[in-house]
Amino acid sequence: MSLRGSGSTCCIWALVTTVVAVAASAAPMSNRDLFVAYRPAAATISLDFEPSVAARVGLVAGQTVVMNGQVDESDMSLTTKNGSPFSLAGGLRTVGQFSANIPQGPLAGALEFGDLYVAFSGRKATLQDGRELGRPLFELAPDSTSIQIDASNNALVITSTLVVAESFATEILRDARAAGTAVGTFVLRSQVAVEGVDQVERPGNTSPAGGGQRLIGPDVITSTIGSSFSEYGSYDPGTGRIGAYAVTTVSCNIGDQDAIWIDCTSGPNCNQHPVIGQNMYRHKTVSGAGRFEMIGMSWLKHGWCAADAPNCGSPYVPNGSCDWLGLFATDTYGASLNAAQDDLGPRSEIQPWTGVFPYPYIKHWNSTGTGRPDQPIFKRLQILNSDLDPAQNAGALYYCEVQYVHTQEQEARRYNNVSYRRSTVGGLVGTPPNVQYNLSFADSTVAQRACIEVWPTIESGVTLVNADVINGSTVVDGRFVLGYKVSDLGGGTWHYEYALYNMNADRAADGFIVPCGVGTTISNSGFHDVFYHSDEPYDGTDWSKPTNGVTTGTTLTWAAQAFSPPENANALRWGTTYNFRFDANVPPTAGNVTIDLFKAGTPSTLTVAAQVPSVPCADPDISPIANDSVACGATYNSSAPTVSGTPPFTWNLVAGPGGMSVNPDGSVSWASPAASWTPYTVTVRAESTCGPGADQESWQLTVLPGDFDGDGVLGAGDISDFVDALVNPMGECPADVNLDTQVDGFDIQEFVDNL
Repeated sequence: MSLRGSGSTCCIWALVTTVVAVAASAAPMSNRDLFVAYRPAAATISLDFEPSVAARVGLVAGQTVVMNGQVDESDMSLTTKNGSPFSLAGGLRTVGQFSANIPQGPLAGALEFGDLYVAFSGRKATLQDGRELGRPLFELAPDSTSIQIDASNNALVITSTLVVAESFATEILRDARAAGTAVGTFVLRSQVAVEGVDQVERPGNTSPAGGGQRLIGPDVITSTIGSSFSEYGSYDPGTGRIGAYAVTTVSCNIGDQDAIWIDCTSGPNCNQHPVIGQNMYRHKTVSGAGRFEMIGMSWLKHGWCAADAPNCGSPYVPNGSCDWLGLFATDTYGASLNAAQDDLGPRSEIQPWTGVFPYPYIKHWNSTGTGRPDQPIFKRLQILNSDLDPAQNAGALYYCEVQYVHTQEQEARRYNNVSYRRSTVGGLVGTPPNVQYNLSFADSTVAQRACIEVWPTIESGVTLVNADVINGSTVVDGRFVLGYKVSDLGGGTWHYEYALYNMNADRAADGFIVPCGVGTTISNSGFHDVFYHSDEPYDGTDWSKPTNGVTTGTTLTWAAQAFSPPENANALRWGTTYNFRFDANVPPTAGNVTIDLFKAGTPSTLTVAAQVPSVPCADPDISPIANDSVACGATYNSSAPTVSGTPPFTWNLVAGPGGMSVNPDGSVSWASPAASWTPYTVTVRAESTCGPGADQESWQLTVLPGDFDGDGVLGAGDISDFVDALVNPMGECPADVNLDTQVDGFDIQEFVDNL
């Protein structure tokens, strides 16, 4: 840590208005300032709640809560300047808990708080719940804070008035008037250790470093998911029992500008806050091939009151206002808040690329689902029990995904808002028949990565390709990610598996097209989507899929079914993954698949590189070729033969007169046909380039002496031309009827004899 004074540390010290100074262990030199940095070696905090006001906010009147500090996991530091407290920064993690009986709101009832994180930063110090809600509960009143440090025995005592934090008042108590209410006192006692001593020349650097050009803007990511799932009951609509879940989500602003986080219900800026979605994915093997599928989604938590806590990187610069999330500051919503149904809005009203949405949202504003038969699962993360049942999903792996959508982010910062964390399935919980599976987390959060990105790490041979909606060179909408794998099942059969993820493309998709050669045998064609719920307006009908059997066309097509109104058809919308699969009797080759975009605009389709079925290798089969004729000396070009099978083909001239050649399309050419009373036999052969098959076909070519019109016979139509050739010699061909290389009277007799 730097011990040199700065304008920012002076601002931090503006928190403290009452200071008890102590003598420094070493007097500073006359032209130098002495800075000593301390860190806690052992610490406790105590909270004493006043009986007169505690009951109003659900606290037990008169109770005293003592929590032990976890100094090895904390970053709290106190710096003194010439023996007096100079700056207080970082925070202290604690272990311990207390209860409260929340009088109203969606979280009404008994709640357990605890494991507080005491963050000293900016213009305030906050006490954030570390157990269930993850929100600031209390603040220290700046004008009552006292810091005492005794350097002789390394003792630190901080006392302050404890007041209700705005987030606790508005989000949990649902009583904004309670914000700032004094509810008791805070005391921190700690043994401290000297971390470092520094002497600096006066006047020193007392102004912060100059700001550079801002290039990033706000950049809100999902930094942490978890640490546990919460279950909220189940409901069976008649098609399978569905369980409701929620998880804790932590965001972090890793940009270089504060992120707007406004909390209000009316006015033009009330939609200037992020929304948070929760998803569930499963990977399992079916018939020797892997499947990566989305199996659950929630409605969207609307963010409010940024907590501005540290611990997601540096430089940590809190904003100090509920309406903004500072730099490298975090904001946490516990599972209970992410499951609070009156704060959950529909996905259907979000423009995911820009983050724009109406607020209040239109569908089910402020509704908790009271009176609905599906009330326990209403709006929450919904997952079918059958998709979690270990007996039906042997060896499956599960992943929870969280996505933030923020209104202010620049285009380049809109692709890192999604994170995932591996999850495990436990036993059933609840009272039959209202049971659901218990879920928990394994491993840690993989931040700034969409869940589909885990697929190549758990199954070899998987490829991911980004497909952005671009018009010319300009990105006009969001991103799709195509994942695919082709598995050799043996016995001349291959399985083709495609997963198409729409990260944040508002245009959505309603068609998926794979090229395929005529004659390919298709089987086990399939489609998988995830169900929308809680009265989202979208149709849930599966997309049409290719017909099993031998193909007669050149594409395999999946398409959303027509729906009225059309805008609510079952398109692949943002934050969602659909799957397309089939088996084929041909191996893969490099090609392109096509994504049809749902909403009108330019472009109307996306082309994405992928492995696709190769054209099946069928042996060539040449149709019979009719006999032909040509006049002697006239250039001969035959028509290309008709051939079936798998092109391209290699053609050879097996038999034919000298000077004749075969063309790449199987036709033959002869520049100067020589006359003959006997027809020529011409034979061409086609060989397959994808296999050993071949075929050949022959025909008779007539080049008759005296056949001036080339119709293959000597007739009246040739007399005039023959006479002209005798009177005006035109060479041997075709007037040399007797083939003696001369045109004379003997040819007349031969011509007449053959008429």
